[in-house]
Amino acid sequence: MSKIEEDKAAANKFHADTARANELFVNAAKLMMKSQDPESKSLAQDWLEEGFHCLTKIIENYSSTDLAVKLISGQSVGGISLESYGEEISYWEKHGGSKPASGESILDEAAGALSEAGADQRDAEAAKRYREAAEQGHVEAQFNLGHMYFMGKGVPENDAEAFKWWREAAEQGHADAQYELGHMYYNGWSVPENDAEAFAWWRKAAGQGHERAKERLEKLEAK
Repeated sequence: MSKIEEDKAAANKFHADTARANELFVNAAKLMMKSQDPESKSLAQDWLEEGFHCLTKIIENYSSTDLAVKLISGQSVGGISLESYGEEISYWEKHGGSKPASGESILDEAAGALSEAGADQRDAEAAKRYREAAEQGHVEAQFNLGHMYFMGKGVPENDAEAFKWWREAAEQGHADAQYELGHMYYNGWSVPENDAEAFAWWRKAAGQGHERAKERLEKLEAK
């Protein structure tokens, strides 16, 4: 390989790494915002831990990117840093935040799986239990399974599967799923970008009192 080809390959890798790092950072920022939604208080600690995992993945897998350098040096990017995440997680560990209880045995088993064994094992077991419930039409399980596919927790990361399960939940009226579905359409994740669809789902979520959907609509409609 010539020097020019090597430089081109290195540049392409850097751009690809930067794009992936940016995607992980967007996920971390979104999870931080979701954790601060009073309506989602019971899931806040889980989302914070997943967001922190996104930041550590940037450092471990894409260390040459600008984002990784800033995170390693302790800098804050848009108010997000390892320190800010650590403080939020410490708060929840100290003050608590119970996981949602549905009363249905399959979901109870999934919740139990999240608090036992090693991280990989418990995530895989939780995904299995959520799938069983999701396939029976349980809306909360459909939302949770979609989230696990989106984050690659317990299952391979797969935006198409995340979209599939969030759509199932959204069509049953799940406000968080409707909000996430709007992001899928707006950003073109696994589906072609479609602002009309994105706004339609955000409006459905906002109509149920979803604060983040309301804020998203207000910001975009003000442009």
